[in-house]
Amino acid sequence: MSKFNPIQLSKTEDKKGYSFMCPGCKCAHYIQTNKKFSPCWDFNKDMNRPTVMPSIRVNLGQGGLCHSFITNGYIRFLNDCTHELAGETIEIPEWD
Repeated sequence: MSKFNPIQLSKTEDKKGYSFMCPGCKCAHYIQTNKKFSPCWDFNKDMNRPTVMPSIRVNLGQGGLCHSFITNGYIRFLNDCTHELAGETIEIPEWD
Protein backbone atom coordinates (compact mmCIF):
# COMPACT_ATOMS: atom_id res chain seq x y z
CA MET A 1 0.00 0.00 0.00
CA SER A 2 1.07 3.58 -0.55
CA LYS A 3 -0.25 7.09 -0.04
CA PHE A 4 -0.41 7.93 -3.77
CA ASN A 5 -1.48 5.60 -6.56
CA PRO A 6 -0.97 6.04 -10.32
CA ILE A 7 -4.13 6.33 -12.40
CA GLN A 8 -5.15 6.81 -16.03
CA LEU A 9 -7.44 9.87 -16.14
CA SER A 10 -8.54 9.46 -19.76
CA LYS A 11 -8.70 6.43 -22.05
CA THR A 12 -8.46 8.53 -25.19
CA GLU A 13 -5.62 10.87 -24.21
CA ASP A 14 -2.27 10.58 -22.48
CA LYS A 15 -3.79 12.08 -19.35
CA LYS A 16 -2.18 10.37 -16.39
CA GLY A 17 -1.98 11.29 -12.75
CA TYR A 18 -2.18 10.10 -9.18
CA SER A 19 -4.91 9.61 -6.63
CA PHE A 20 -4.88 9.80 -2.86
CA MET A 21 -7.43 9.42 -0.09
CA CYS A 22 -8.40 12.74 1.47
CA PRO A 23 -9.17 12.21 5.16
CA GLY A 24 -11.04 15.51 5.32
CA CYS A 25 -13.46 14.71 2.49
CA LYS A 26 -13.36 10.95 3.04
CA CYS A 27 -13.00 10.38 -0.69
CA ALA A 28 -10.28 10.26 -3.33
CA HIS A 29 -8.73 13.35 -4.89
CA TYR A 30 -6.70 13.34 -8.10
CA ILE A 31 -3.80 15.28 -9.54
CA GLN A 32 -2.83 15.38 -13.21
CA THR A 33 0.92 15.45 -13.95
CA ASN A 34 1.23 15.61 -17.75
CA LYS A 35 2.36 19.16 -18.53
CA LYS A 36 0.45 19.29 -21.83
CA PHE A 37 -2.83 19.38 -19.86
CA SER A 38 -4.14 21.93 -17.40
CA PRO A 39 -4.34 22.03 -14.49
CA CYS A 40 -1.06 20.26 -13.86
CA TRP A 41 0.87 19.63 -10.66
CA ASP A 42 4.53 18.97 -10.00
CA PHE A 43 4.96 15.72 -8.06
CA ASN A 44 8.16 14.31 -6.57
CA LYS A 45 7.09 10.73 -7.59
CA ASP A 46 7.53 9.42 -4.02
CA MET A 47 4.41 7.34 -3.37
CA ASN A 48 5.02 7.17 0.39
CA ARG A 49 6.29 10.71 1.08
CA PRO A 50 4.61 12.69 -1.69
CA THR A 51 5.14 16.39 -2.25
CA VAL A 52 2.89 18.22 -4.71
CA MET A 53 3.01 21.81 -5.95
CA PRO A 54 1.00 24.01 -6.17
CA SER A 55 -1.86 23.60 -3.72
CA ILE A 56 -4.78 21.30 -4.49
CA ARG A 57 -8.19 22.94 -4.50
CA VAL A 58 -11.25 20.72 -4.93
CA ASN A 59 -14.74 22.17 -5.28
CA LEU A 60 -17.05 19.64 -3.67
CA GLY A 61 -20.36 21.10 -4.84
CA GLN A 62 -23.06 22.73 -2.74
CA GLY A 63 -20.50 25.23 -1.39
CA GLY A 64 -18.04 22.57 -0.19
CA LEU A 65 -14.32 23.14 -0.64
CA CYS A 66 -11.12 21.23 0.12
CA HIS A 67 -7.89 23.22 -0.24
CA SER A 68 -4.53 21.78 0.80
CA PHE A 69 -0.79 21.51 0.38
CA ILE A 70 0.93 18.11 0.34
CA THR A 71 4.49 17.96 1.64
CA ASN A 72 6.58 14.90 2.59
CA GLY A 73 3.53 12.66 3.02
CA TYR A 74 1.49 15.16 5.08
CA ILE A 75 -1.55 17.12 4.00
CA ARG A 76 -1.98 20.64 5.36
CA PHE A 77 -5.59 21.68 5.07
CA LEU A 78 -5.99 25.42 4.61
CA ASN A 79 -8.48 27.44 6.62
CA ASP A 80 -10.85 27.86 3.67
CA CYS A 81 -11.74 24.13 3.74
CA THR A 82 -15.35 23.45 4.64
CA HIS A 83 -14.70 20.11 6.41
CA GLU A 84 -13.71 19.45 10.03
CA LEU A 85 -9.95 19.21 9.27
CA ALA A 86 -9.63 22.86 8.14
CA GLY A 87 -6.44 24.36 9.55
CA GLU A 88 -4.94 20.98 10.51
CA THR A 89 -1.95 19.01 9.20
CA ILE A 90 -2.11 15.22 9.22
CA GLU A 91 -0.35 12.29 7.59
CA ILE A 92 -1.97 11.09 4.37
CA PRO A 93 -3.43 7.60 4.92
CA GLU A 94 -2.23 4.63 2.88
CA TRP A 95 -4.76 3.01 0.55
CA ASP A 96 -5.04 0.84 -2.54
